[in-house]
Amino acid sequence: MVLKPVKRGTHTAGEKSDTTAEAKPTATNGSTESQWRLDPTAIRYAFLSLGIWISFTVFGYCQESLTRQEFNGRRFVWTEALIVCQCISNVIVSGTVICFSRSPTTASNEEKSLKPVNKWTANVPVRDWFVVALGYLGAHSFGLAALKHIIFPLQVIIKSCKSIPVMIGEIVIAHHPPSLAKTINVIQLSGGVALFMYAKAASSSAGKGLTWDSEMLFGASLACMALVCDAIYGPYQNKICKKHNPSNWVLMFNMNFFELVVALGMAIYNNEIVPAFKFVMEDPYEVGSRLALYCMTMSLGNVFIFLMQKEFGALAVAKTTTVRKLVSVVLSVLMFGHRILPVQWLAILIVFTAPMTEKRINELRKPTALHLSAVGWTSSSFFPSQKPIFVSLYTMCSTTTITQTETVELRPSPEAAGDLRTEADTKGLTAEEFLKVGPSVPALQSAIPLHCRERSLLRSASCVVRDLLYITACATIHYLLLTSIPEDYALLRGGLWCVYIFWQGVFFTGIWVMGHECGHGAFSPYPLVNDSVGFVLHSALLVPYFSWQYSHSRHHKFTNHITKGETHVASLKHELNAFSRIQNTLEDYSLDEVFPVFPLAMLLFGFPIYLFWNVTGGRVGYDGRPYNKVKPSHFNPDGGLFPPHMREKVLLSGLGCIISLLIAAYCAKIVGLDNVVLWYGCPYLMTNGWLTLYTSLQHTHGGVPHYGDEAFTFIRGALASVDRPPYGLFSTHFHHEIGTTHVLHHIDSRIPCYHAREATEAIKPVLGHYYRVDNTPIVKAFLRAHRECKFVEGIDGVQFYRPGQPKGVVSCSSRGEGQ
Repeated sequence: MVLKPVKRGTHTAGEKSDTTAEAKPTATNGSTESQWRLDPTAIRYAFLSLGIWISFTVFGYCQESLTRQEFNGRRFVWTEALIVCQCISNVIVSGTVICFSRSPTTASNEEKSLKPVNKWTANVPVRDWFVVALGYLGAHSFGLAALKHIIFPLQVIIKSCKSIPVMIGEIVIAHHPPSLAKTINVIQLSGGVALFMYAKAASSSAGKGLTWDSEMLFGASLACMALVCDAIYGPYQNKICKKHNPSNWVLMFNMNFFELVVALGMAIYNNEIVPAFKFVMEDPYEVGSRLALYCMTMSLGNVFIFLMQKEFGALAVAKTTTVRKLVSVVLSVLMFGHRILPVQWLAILIVFTAPMTEKRINELRKPTALHLSAVGWTSSSFFPSQKPIFVSLYTMCSTTTITQTETVELRPSPEAAGDLRTEADTKGLTAEEFLKVGPSVPALQSAIPLHCRERSLLRSASCVVRDLLYITACATIHYLLLTSIPEDYALLRGGLWCVYIFWQGVFFTGIWVMGHECGHGAFSPYPLVNDSVGFVLHSALLVPYFSWQYSHSRHHKFTNHITKGETHVASLKHELNAFSRIQNTLEDYSLDEVFPVFPLAMLLFGFPIYLFWNVTGGRVGYDGRPYNKVKPSHFNPDGGLFPPHMREKVLLSGLGCIISLLIAAYCAKIVGLDNVVLWYGCPYLMTNGWLTLYTSLQHTHGGVPHYGDEAFTFIRGALASVDRPPYGLFSTHFHHEIGTTHVLHHIDSRIPCYHAREATEAIKPVLGHYYRVDNTPIVKAFLRAHRECKFVEGIDGVQFYRPGQPKGVVSCSSRGEGQ
């Protein structure tokens, strides 16, 4: 299977463009004008959202005026009667439309002939309509009942999380897991509204706090039951729509008809119908008019809701209604002059930037091609083929014929990916002969400008000072903001801690990278200065400097060597453990992408686990022999990882980490353990995450080869790397080009970071098609590589990662044995 390149801006059959607006230049009277065409889908979504917001804002006003305002000294307190009235109105509106519509027809799955469909039920079983109606009524009833037992701030916080159970319900009931962008969008919307409403309630609750007694727990349980009903109602209705395809009016009619049956029974049982009717007749003008407006706006709002439910799904409805709560409060502020607290403006910003966040994440997660200066090395450089063919970052992908400058979009095809490694080259070279072809080390070294090899102590020291200033400024700003926020604003303070931990982790990583420069001798021309600075910087981040310096030099010497390599060494099939099997189970249900537990755990704890237990480390020790029963460790000089002359340095490295831990313990004694964990421990874990992300993406790649002993050479290992494009200040400024110039770093690790970009551009012409850069967004690339790059099938020849069951191995002297 060979796919043609897909040009940018074009889409194959069955695909749908994510672009919502596109500028198209047209020539008119010799001039060029940009005509913008709005996406009709976006217009419909905006129209339906405005309809929901306006209708239910008026509906809420009428509901509040009916239930809170006194008429002749009394209030309207019959809740089930109100539900009956709104259901009757909805049934009348939708039933009238259905009555004058034609009976629809649909094609049976078993028969090609058309058969009539009941226009009132759309052939949906009564049981399904009752389930949906009970879910909707239950959500409303449990929510009202909860207010009798819990205070308003707690009820609002729970209700504001409605989008999350709806999303989970879509996974469990409809088997439709949302994308990562939708997940983040839902969390951002719910968090923003909860923060705004809680701050508003807390400021006006007269000091009434959250006392967790039995009544409060019971009320919270009722509110959670309302969320459970929400999770059943929306996704189950989605399931009905997909299976039976009912019209919007059939949905509205049956939902409210069956809800009316249940609500009417509850109203009669609670003796609400007669007292409510008498109350309306006592003042028909005031009460009756508001009740009529209440029913009309409810019906109109339901029309908009069912239209959105039909076209965009339950999750879109949940997000729209969540934002509607905030819009209603903001309007009341503008109309009645209420005071907005600073924390509430922050919540407004969080909510109204949620759509932009989702759009940006979707753009970053679009399927993108691997942009290569000259494509073909990853397959034909090791196995003969008719044309330059590329094995993509994702192991399960199709073969693609592309030229030197084309941008392509790859499609899944595991069969083609397997056959790709056995095709013949037009030159007639065997695999063994083809492995000898490649750029020479002297040619690459001579292409690098001489000034790029200059290591300036002053310039390197300035990078360290800059990073330390960033760390100091981040901690200072966080402390000033934290001390200015009252203790009552727990959510705001928690959010501030999250921001601090993220950014301090970014700045800590810059310090780690400069320690890495010292370990390679790229910091300065003076070895004593390099080791002294590197020892201090890495010990502060709990990295055993000399131990890691030695193992990292082995990584550079034997990059992607299956037996002698160090860090991110490919596993064999029989070496996969129970954790991998659990992860595979999550992937089978598409849960790993929504809740990536194992990738996140690897990001945070992978580096310390490697340092202590050599997980993903090499298979042999310094002497080339397999490790004995003593597990190698960067803190154990006798574990086989280090030669005897490294014993003192290994012990000194461990001592540096112990000193750092003792300093942390002393600080914990003074300011408390929780402060040390928040100010230092959590940013330290974020730093581990950055390091694991970088190192994983640099070598874990579906098209990157792994070599057996007889196939390995230094230059082949050095070029078994992938550069990532610059992504803002993170990779270029804060992290000193560590992720964007890794191919050069393996060719010459003594070139300092501030010359790495220029040197990379210099060697590209010499490398030609041996140079690779992957423009896939790093989060998507990491998750995909973690999911699909599982194991290699042997320790001989040239191996590639496999995502599933083994299919054989291609060795240096074979053209496809085992296939």
